[in-house]
Amino acid sequence: MITPKVSVILTSYNHGQFIDKAIASVLEQSFEDFELIVLDDKSTDNSSAKILGFDDSRIRFIKNDHNLGMVRNVNKGIRMANGDYIAHLNSDDIFFADKLKKQVKFLDENLEFGAVFTGVKLIDKEGANFTDEKHPYYHAFEKSRNQDRYQWLNYFFYNFNCLCYPSVMVRKTCYDNVGLFNPSYTIMLDYDMWIRICRKYQIHRIEEKLTGFRVSDLSASCSSDSKLINGFEIKKILRNYVSNFLVDELKMIFPNFNKSNISDLRYSILKSCFDLTIRHKALAAEYLLDLINSEEDLKIINDNNITLEDILRLRKEILSLQQVSFSKDEKQKSILSRFQNFLNQV
Repeated sequence: MITPKVSVILTSYNHGQFIDKAIASVLEQSFEDFELIVLDDKSTDNSSAKILGFDDSRIRFIKNDHNLGMVRNVNKGIRMANGDYIAHLNSDDIFFADKLKKQVKFLDENLEFGAVFTGVKLIDKEGANFTDEKHPYYHAFEKSRNQDRYQWLNYFFYNFNCLCYPSVMVRKTCYDNVGLFNPSYTIMLDYDMWIRICRKYQIHRIEEKLTGFRVSDLSASCSSDSKLINGFEIKKILRNYVSNFLVDELKMIFPNFNKSNISDLRYSILKSCFDLTIRHKALAAEYLLDLINSEEDLKIINDNNITLEDILRLRKEILSLQQVSFSKDEKQKSILSRFQNFLNQV
């Protein structure tokens, strides 16, 4: 069997009304050297019938015996992929005709880059332009510019994800080096992956809108439960910066702090979180709680321009935000309660 240049991994679950459009958008690509791996995660609608309606030798259709969930389904597709490059597609999104061609050209010509994204056109359930400017997705994929990998990592820390999952094409060797998608993330799996890739490779976004991202009532990340999960997963990813990144990485990612040792860098990063989003503040509160166990620890924090008053203010802000989803979670309540009890005793 001739090995294809690109493997397109299309994960499907109960998107029978859209799956045929997603598949057709791949088969109609101007670049033709690809395999299309369609993994249906035990859909209960007519998705399988729609998929089986296509007769094209480039399609590999797998119907799971039981529901794996999106992350494990995607990882299954990556393990099956034969191509040098891997593109991802959700079963309700679409590619525009030259997407694969332009991404392959970029990766062929820029060997130091591990992944390439594209601009995104938002579409509605009917495939027309999505026009609701108040929707959180409306400007979500237009907030960044191309930059080196350390600048991307800085952007991801302060601004979260701005890159669209179905727009990406990744070298398969990237997954060999950084690992597959982390199954502990159910929503922010792509955000975590982009960070992991940037720790080892440059990334680039082609500004042309070559991907159609469908915004509908079925958009999973818009529900209240999903927003709660989203918040916890983001905080976990942010904590990884201060817990597990090496000092040389942090110096490149946060050059404005001009610190030479890991402790000073961590405290400077945490200090910068005090006036940011609730997720940044929760990160700082939780991390400082783990650190402040004695007067000596408190002195180190003070030496890094973080005062007890700063921590008290942060504690007050977090605890007063009763409407924020963090406060609804029992684990977070426990963390903040411990934090409050400690500070009350200082």
